Amino acid sequence: MGRRTALTLTTAGASRITAEWPHARRAEYYRVFIQVVGVDADFRHLDNTDGLEMVIKSLPAGATVRVRVKSANDGGEAAEFSPTKEIVVS
Repeated sequence: MGRRTALTLTTAGASRITAEWPHARRAEYYRVFIQVVGVDADFRHLDNTDGLEMVIKSLPAGATVRVRVKSANDGGEAAEFSPTKEIVVS
């Protein structure tokens, strides 16, 4: 997000996590990227949302998942990702 913003990950039931972040100035939507450690070689684009949170479903139980978010608008994407956060899926 153009500035270093807080990204929070929490468990949301079996095989689910919730990612939440604050609004970034001039953002019209957010691009969410995930990496399942040991499965994905690098981050992959998961989805876009115009909200400030996303429930990520169907994750492998016990897996470590990394998430990062980038704000965007019709003019393009922010130069930087949010800080990467990591969580173990229940």
